[in-house]
Amino acid sequence: MKFDGISDNYTEIEIAGKVIMRTHGWNITFTQFMIDRSGIFWFGSREAGLVKYDPVNKPFQFLSHDANNPNSMSAGGVFGILASKVKPGITYVGTRGGGVNIYDPKKQTFEKVTFKVVDDMFGGSARSIAEDTDGSLWLGTWGDGLIELDKNYNEVRRFKYDSTKANSISNNQVRAIKPDNQGRLWIGTNSGLNILDTKTNILQRVVSQQTRQYPDQLVAEMEKLISTDQKVGAIEKVTDNQDISLPVEIGEAGTYWVMSVGEVDAASGLADFGWLENETKDTVWLMSTFANTFHAGGASKNRIEIKSITLQPGKYSLHYKTDDSHAFGKWNEPAPTQTSLYGIALLKLKDENLFQSFQDPVVPEHEELVIDGVSINDIEVTNKFIWVAAAGSGLNRIDPNTNQVKHYVYNPQDNNSLSHNNILDIQQDSQGMIWLATPEGVNKFDPVTETFTRYTEADGLPTNLTVGVVEGDDGEMWIASQNGLSQMVTNKNLNKVTFINYNSSDGLGTDVFLQLTTTRAPDGRFYFGSEAGLTTFTNITSNKTPPAIIISNLFISNKSVLDMKENSPLTESLLDAKSISLTFDQSNLSFEFAALHYANPQKNQYAHILKGYDQDWVYDNRNFAGYTNLDPGKYEFIVRAANAYGIWNEEGKSLQIIIHPPWWRTWWAYSLYVILFALFAFTADRGVRRSIKLRERERSRERELKQAKEIEKAYTELKATQSQLIQSEKMASLGELTAGIAHEIQNPLNFVNNFSEVNKELIGEMNAEIEAGNLEEAKALGKNISDNEDKIVFHGKRADGIVKSMLQHSRTSSGKKEPTNINALADEYLRLAYHGLRAKDKSFNASMKTDFDESVGSINVIGQDLGRVILNLITNAFYAVTERKQQQGEGYEPTVTVSTKRMDKKIEIRVNDNGNGIPQNIVDKIFQPFFTTKPTGQGTGLGLSMSYDIVTNAHGGELKVETRPAEGTTFIIILTE
Repeated sequence: MKFDGISDNYTEIEIAGKVIMRTHGWNITFTQFMIDRSGIFWFGSREAGLVKYDPVNKPFQFLSHDANNPNSMSAGGVFGILASKVKPGITYVGTRGGGVNIYDPKKQTFEKVTFKVVDDMFGGSARSIAEDTDGSLWLGTWGDGLIELDKNYNEVRRFKYDSTKANSISNNQVRAIKPDNQGRLWIGTNSGLNILDTKTNILQRVVSQQTRQYPDQLVAEMEKLISTDQKVGAIEKVTDNQDISLPVEIGEAGTYWVMSVGEVDAASGLADFGWLENETKDTVWLMSTFANTFHAGGASKNRIEIKSITLQPGKYSLHYKTDDSHAFGKWNEPAPTQTSLYGIALLKLKDENLFQSFQDPVVPEHEELVIDGVSINDIEVTNKFIWVAAAGSGLNRIDPNTNQVKHYVYNPQDNNSLSHNNILDIQQDSQGMIWLATPEGVNKFDPVTETFTRYTEADGLPTNLTVGVVEGDDGEMWIASQNGLSQMVTNKNLNKVTFINYNSSDGLGTDVFLQLTTTRAPDGRFYFGSEAGLTTFTNITSNKTPPAIIISNLFISNKSVLDMKENSPLTESLLDAKSISLTFDQSNLSFEFAALHYANPQKNQYAHILKGYDQDWVYDNRNFAGYTNLDPGKYEFIVRAANAYGIWNEEGKSLQIIIHPPWWRTWWAYSLYVILFALFAFTADRGVRRSIKLRERERSRERELKQAKEIEKAYTELKATQSQLIQSEKMASLGELTAGIAHEIQNPLNFVNNFSEVNKELIGEMNAEIEAGNLEEAKALGKNISDNEDKIVFHGKRADGIVKSMLQHSRTSSGKKEPTNINALADEYLRLAYHGLRAKDKSFNASMKTDFDESVGSINVIGQDLGRVILNLITNAFYAVTERKQQQGEGYEPTVTVSTKRMDKKIEIRVNDNGNGIPQNIVDKIFQPFFTTKPTGQGTGLGLSMSYDIVTNAHGGELKVETRPAEGTTFIIILTE
């Protein structure tokens, strides 16, 4: 008996299984009594031994149908539920076949409200319930559509599906109804989402990616045109395992229409599809993904796409490819019903009005609201977004102000995604988080960061098959599942989420709950519905005492230390031990531990960590942990535990473990290793030093000989490299000449060809005159032929001279001086350099001036070498004026002047440009090998060095430079006769 402590009133506490006998006494006799630290009562008895009693009341109340009680709930279980905000304390319970039950928790009675049943398959079901501000109700039935009841529960009107009206409700089975703050109802049915404006009574069907279609008239008109001359090409009635191409030719540029019908799956993508390629195999148009195609009727994977494309004249090819199933004539799901085309067609419309009638439905002017999914599971309305879950289609986030929809789905490759695409319940908590119940656990979604957190059986849920989520107090969440209820609490000190699981043994009426039957009333009472009835409670009185923890056993290589007797490493009781020392071969350890809390001991929870080995705490709810092959070192084994109400012993129980290393890995062993190694190293060092000295003397002699040979070899290679570089520079200048020579040789060759063709005609005429007896005319023609032959010989010799000059330039110099006309040489290379640069760069242009002294005549020089010098200087001059032209632009006339002059017994050749000049600080370096002022890759730095060598060494002359900043540069060659 329990006395209240103030009065003499008492309460008899029944003990499970114990009864009052006819003698009015109990069939149990208590002998002893105590209360443990967690508040559990323990009684000793003669008949039943030790009896335990938990004074904490079980909070759950189960309400169900009682055929003998008219005030009990209707039969059929809970089908939908809503806690009233207009009538505090009242909860509307939708039943399967019994209409709406109005539950009053104070009276604990159910008032029945029914409606006229026409097509409801269960005889009057309320699958979903919504409440207006005046207390009137909206009922979602399972066959009779949407019904409005006034505040007295009388029917006002109903909305039902009408196949002839596009603005009727999309299905008569209504699963979810949620009002928003703009006077609209968001209605989820088995065939899509609907929006009802309760002020205007206008109902709008929301389009789904799975079911949206082009207008039937548009598709029919397209099919009709395929059989006319407006068809450019078509691939039709394609069977499985096909890869077909059809060539088409576009003769007129303009807008064309393409229509393709095939199989596109939302998960796996394109299966049967068409595309258009141009002549170079580039894809001009390709059938889109599931989200951008339309439903062609039948199975949802039957997709159609109609697009207008702009094509230019040319050759194209239509393509169509199918996989090994669901093709024309071999359907594995319902065939397309909107069209008979299964393939691709390309059309050119002749009627402009018809073009516009096609354009309007294919390219709508306004943004259309399109969601993913058809059968709506749940809807949640928040301040900014509407959240909609459709069966197997993930989560839709709708912005009602912009009609923009964002879609979230399960991605097996991304942990930051839904854990499953079938969402059964959506709830927003007081912190703005979105909670989702799925068959693969509970997901928490942060709308700001767009991150998902998953909670599953691995975190402590009794099953992943969750069906409902509702918020409690202090951030706790209650989860309804197919295996009872779970209370989710968070220990902020440990940053640990704990699930406290309740089932029928705790007073629940069932372990299997239904979706959309969870709610919390404004007074704080929770309701969870099932087919068996309604489970309700206000709060959970938890036992706040954390459990005591003991390490009950320690196993070394599967042998308990409690059985080792004198071989045990323990020096005291394991319950009191703070540390234990082990040898290196005692590295396989197992621990048994227990939480001493008996309120509901089978629901106590455990966590452990072996510091020095585990990276983090292991929350596996097992009272056993094992480790094998631990390395020598120091470890700390710590156990934490929580009672059945999620109250953790945060301090835990710990045991220090020291595993000593073997003797050969101890500090004194390593010290001995160091000493022995030092002695060995010293002895070896002495011997090695003597050997090294002898070998070093011999190596020194060998190195000296080797170095001498390497120096000689390096000198030889250096000379060879220098010769190769000079030859490369010569070949580079030869390449620059090629284009110029080609231009120069073209003129005489043109003359030769032209005069040869004229002579051929004149010979024909002369023969005709001879046959006619006109000898005088024949002689005159013969003279013309003779004159032309002289011109052919002249221009042929001119071309021959150019070729010889080119060959002479390309040959390696013989070093032999020959009489050479300096003016002709300079003039020839000036023209060759100009035309060579023009051939490389058509935009190049510059003025050329010459001032040749006729008295210069011919002098003995190495012609091809001096020609290379003149070519190099002229090419550099053209480069300088081109660079200044690019910098200065208009108003500047690039000019290069070549002049000759006789002075006593010396000949002077000048190459002048009006470029930017050469900076004074580098003038002294320009004749050094490899020095260049050109950008990287545009000069080798050998041109002027080679020119200087040819003039000074080979000809005994001088090569000088005069430069003026911003005015130009003059290179001067002085040769002695």
